[in-house]
Amino acid sequence: MASQKFQIFIVILAFLVTLSATDIILPSLPSMTIYFEASEEAIQMVIPIYLLGSLLAAPILGIFSDYFGRKPVMLSGMAIFLFGTAMCIYSSSLDFFLIGRFLQGYGAIVTSVVGWAQIQDLYPTDESAKIMSLIGSVICIAPLCAPGLGGYIHITYGWKANFLFIFLLAIIVFILLYFSKTKVEIKSTKKKLSLLSILNIYINIITDKHFLCNISFF
Repeated sequence: MASQKFQIFIVILAFLVTLSATDIILPSLPSMTIYFEASEEAIQMVIPIYLLGSLLAAPILGIFSDYFGRKPVMLSGMAIFLFGTAMCIYSSSLDFFLIGRFLQGYGAIVTSVVGWAQIQDLYPTDESAKIMSLIGSVICIAPLCAPGLGGYIHITYGWKANFLFIFLLAIIVFILLYFSKTKVEIKSTKKKLSLLSILNIYINIITDKHFLCNISFF
């Protein structure tokens, strides 16, 4: 039970860190415009480029976590997130900075994809739904508090300090995750991983009537 709670704590912390990565920098956008000598339109690309990275990574990381296990993929995603954050800290040009933001988004989505899957691995169906509902309530704090916190850090230490803050928190998540003992580890050994098998999985999903019915409400 203690191991389960600790893993839930890591998932929550990972959610808080990755979800704050965009909201925390919103007060710094004007200063970043001056620093990179860019237009307001150009600097606003830091948000969609982050989302683009997440969009492209989500289907890949989901499949990888089924084949290679939750923990290795979670660690890999956080490592990519850390690398992207470091690029943002040391960037001297907007192009380099945007690449860092893309990698941030690419790695950040691992918490949503693998984190939710890990909860379902740890708890039965009914209980996992309750746990996910509780986590959803907790992580709502991130987008609410991040802009205010980011504004304070920006005024006190400068806009790059926000990325340094996120980097340090992500390091803590990575270390906790690395030394955690995973109680349940799922690996698929039925089929060899290939592009064709991945495509078949997603074709089956998007042609499933129940799936289409559920997403139609959104």
